Amino acid sequence: MGYVFKVQNDKTLTCPVFDNFDSFPKHQKLAKIQLTNGMYKYILLDEIIAPYDSGVRYQQQKKIYQVNTSYAYNIFDVKFANEIYYLNLQSIDYACFALRNVFDSRVNKNGDYLYFTSPRKELGIRKMLIIGLNVEVSYIDSYDDNAENRFTISTYNNGWCNYMHKNYERHKGKAMLIQFDPNRIYRIKCDNSLKDISYTDDEVKNCIFFGKGIEELPNVSANYTHLFHTNNFFTTNPETLQLENYKSARCRKELIDLKEQLGRYAGHQYIYNFYNLNDLKFF
Repeated sequence: MGYVFKVQNDKTLTCPVFDNFDSFPKHQKLAKIQLTNGMYKYILLDEIIAPYDSGVRYQQQKKIYQVNTSYAYNIFDVKFANEIYYLNLQSIDYACFALRNVFDSRVNKNGDYLYFTSPRKELGIRKMLIIGLNVEVSYIDSYDDNAENRFTISTYNNGWCNYMHKNYERHKGKAMLIQFDPNRIYRIKCDNSLKDISYTDDEVKNCIFFGKGIEELPNVSANYTHLFHTNNFFTTNPETLQLENYKSARCRKELIDLKEQLGRYAGHQYIYNFYNLNDLKFF
């Protein structure tokens, strides 16, 4: 539950408090506190990261942490266990809501861009699979983006689709698997058109996938065909902005459309390029 603390200069801080630390990863930092009613609780501590710096410090020996106002649980265990979460990127506003349904305050929107801070690796999510015409992912050092200290990869330029004919529509089937550098800021932008190519109204747009099946790539196989042979998909409904799973007729139809759409380009195998962003460094 959330608890409001008074901090310096009569300001307040709202953060979650917990009765125990059983559900947290092994290396999660917590501090034991006593509430005004005499009860003891635990609050989360995290590294000091600019996008959501609470401004409240806690010193443990020689290292200083901040009080964490966000989550620190294992995302698989709490959010969706072994299921696959996908986003049909219909708009940047929808994508922001849909990502926040899983990643909470680690997602922010500024204009046409989403800013996503990747979780620590022990929290469950380390990879995402992106399929579509034009999704850009940039690695930046802070919200004060410096163009000289940024790289950008995109599905159009860096994705892969094994449709070899000279049909520019194949770019809608390009895919790239990205492994995050933990606790780094990524800027995401999506566009439903590029050059002379654009999605039609009835097409599934650019998509992002998260989940256990994604985490197993590329070790399971060279392609992601097996991801579509499951009833464990779920997503965010674009009208209600609430989570819904494959039991929803709308969700099932969208998944069928997506599979058929990709099948037009990839035949019987779905291919992607793999980028480990830990390996991409500035020089």
